[in-house]
Amino acid sequence: PNLFGMAPMIAGYIKAGYAVAFTDYEGLSGPGVHVYLDNRTEGYNIIDAVRAMHHARPDAVSKRWVTLGGSQGGGASWGAAEQAPVYAPALDLVAAVDIVPAADISGYPQMAEDESMTQEQSAAYTALLISQSRAHPDLDMDLYRRGSVMKNWDALAQCYGPRLEERNRAVQEIKPEELKPSDHAATLKLQALLEKMAVPKRKADAPMLVIYVGKDEYINPVWTRKAIEDACRRGTKIQVD
Repeated sequence: PNLFGMAPMIAGYIKAGYAVAFTDYEGLSGPGVHVYLDNRTEGYNIIDAVRAMHHARPDAVSKRWVTLGGSQGGGASWGAAEQAPVYAPALDLVAAVDIVPAADISGYPQMAEDESMTQEQSAAYTALLISQSRAHPDLDMDLYRRGSVMKNWDALAQCYGPRLEERNRAVQEIKPEELKPSDHAATLKLQALLEKMAVPKRKADAPMLVIYVGKDEYINPVWTRKAIEDACRRGTKIQVD
């Protein structure tokens, strides 16, 4: 009913005169699998939402648009900026604003191997594992989970609703060794899957503003800096705050 707490911000943009498309990612409220933090797919989802809005009210909605997102949405916004020139050439993307973007989280498996994740990172990494198990049914999850993580797998898969407290309790039980990959080959296999979801993958024609802090509880700023540097080498114009 309140768009997961985002309704006040959206209302502010509407009052300022903007048309707003609030993206529902593939596999959430509709059928299919939601691949958590797959920036390419989520970028498509953003563009499709803008297309749908323009199709519904072509008389009132401009073809000029800006994408804005934070964390997961920041990576999705970045993905949309890269996909827009080829996927939506009829629309005119003016700029992308990516706030603490989950641009490239392929460093998580190595952190799991090193047993260096915080409780918050363990929760995010478990969500990644659950998502990858759905997207790749042939991936042996027993290479990546044991103990309470295996026992509480169904509870850990909840992100909202009546079982949220159960999930929060399950997160508190996670010990670093319970997420350690069985060997380094397993680490590299998962890392390769996560790299496929990362940005950058191509030059974005529209300029981007990337806002991130020196310390984030989920996303290592070193990963973000590397993604920015890689994007700039590809020719994307980025302002960093």
